[in-house]
Amino acid sequence: MKKIFKTITRIIIVISIILFMVWIYIASPTTQKNQKSTLHVDGERLKNHVETLSKTLSPRDYEKTDNLNKCADYIFMNFVQAGAEARVFLLRAEARGVCYKEQLEASSFPPSPIVGTKRCKSW
Repeated sequence: MKKIFKTITRIIIVISIILFMVWIYIASPTTQKNQKSTLHVDGERLKNHVETLSKTLSPRDYEKTDNLNKCADYIFMNFVQAGAEARVFLLRAEARGVCYKEQLEASSFPPSPIVGTKRCKSW
């Protein structure tokens, strides 16, 4: 009886080790090295964008439509300067009784979220 128990225990341990090794192989994202990116990120330029959007053009809400519009224009112009085929889509929106035209930026990249609003004039 002891011999059977030892044999079963060894089989379970071996199977567990094999399953663990298979799991490690499957769970690892890759076994190859990734190629180095050829893209360069200018840290100072990124910092300037973040500061402009988070400090200079802040706050942005339904009461600060000038900042919303400036933010939308800033993002749009930077898409264009980066070589993206940027377009503006206008959608009607209303917040607390004030009508706005929301700008949705799209480009050769996946479409971005709503980035600003324009106040409705003729709606």
